[in-house]
Amino acid sequence: MTVHWISTSSAIESYTNTSLSTARRCPREFYLRYMMQLERDGADREVLQVGQTWHKAFDFQHAGRDPYTAIALHAPSLLWVEKLRRLYAAYHWYWSRQKIVQLEAEKKFEVQTNMGVFRGAIDGTVQLEDGRIGLIERKTTSMDLAAESDYWGKLRMDTQVGIYALALAQDRLPDFILYDVVRKPTISPKAITKKDA
Repeated sequence: MTVHWISTSSAIESYTNTSLSTARRCPREFYLRYMMQLERDGADREVLQVGQTWHKAFDFQHAGRDPYTAIALHAPSLLWVEKLRRLYAAYHWYWSRQKIVQLEAEKKFEVQTNMGVFRGAIDGTVQLEDGRIGLIERKTTSMDLAAESDYWGKLRMDTQVGIYALALAQDRLPDFILYDVVRKPTISPKAITKKDA
């Protein structure tokens, strides 16, 4: 498969978790994407869009807007609108029974370190019933989420929340980090033409 790269904007001035992950995974891709500011032309972005849509639903909810509207506006297809709306309804039912209060959502930060400027957005800060305040990190995945799966081991090595804790340390260190991981629905219609899909 031939991959074409297209120019987007100026070179990198700060680092995000995504850029650092790319650098660890493939230095050449990091150079092309973040130093040369090139993007894959026509690359499949459905996986990324599903995760972004999931986050948008929570942004809308925290702002007092309808999360189902966010899903309709941002999902990559009508099929994903339906999947994510049903997933969100089940999610909301489950978490409405838990005694957790969300204090902030999508808090943007930029922090200067001796290695450079790190920036990003924290999914949220939450408070437990006992008064402790910590980070909530929302993820969507198609991987197995059983306790013995590889997914949780990979999360333990993830540097993302470490960067977030560094950003929050300007105020106070979080008491805990709550990983809120949702497995994406894998159900799909079978008797559907490619055109209709």
